[in-house]
Amino acid sequence: LFKENEWANLTGTLERFGIPFSVHKVIPFIGELVPPAQPQQEKVVCFGSYSMRHTARAQRWTPGVYDLFDKDFKVQLQHWGERMLNFD
Repeated sequence: LFKENEWANLTGTLERFGIPFSVHKVIPFIGELVPPAQPQQEKVVCFGSYSMRHTARAQRWTPGVYDLFDKDFKVQLQHWGERMLNFD
């Protein structure tokens, strides 16, 4: 979602299906959102800055963010072995 057309596709799809969303700036490293988010739904998914995980966790948003910290290549290689792309 780093290109304008990708952003336009995402927001257009959300609008078309009536899925509420909000846009915020993220303070680097601490993940604080500006302006603060005020979700109206039970389920919240964040896309964007990796540091948003701090706010998502503090607010107990579910599913929140997809934290890929433990999903690096070496961890996945140990799990998947030769079934993993570029295992060698």
